Amino acid sequence: MRTEHGRTVRPGRVYRSDSLAKSAGESDRERLLGLGIRTVIDLRHPWEIEANGRVPEDLTRGTDPRPAT
Repeated sequence: MRTEHGRTVRPGRVYRSDSLAKSAGESDRERLLGLGIRTVIDLRHPWEIEANGRVPEDLTRGTDPRPAT
């Protein structure tokens, strides 16, 4: 991924998902935990979060899963 200034973001440093709340089962959970994600920024509208749920709490140990403002 290229930045605005032409530099690159190291592979595996940024992940994008439409909804981590949709993780299907234990294998998904283990895989997500293994990524070592430390920060979750939820860019959805409040009504989308309410309708589809937040990131499961056990996947966000030590993260800040609040919506971006």
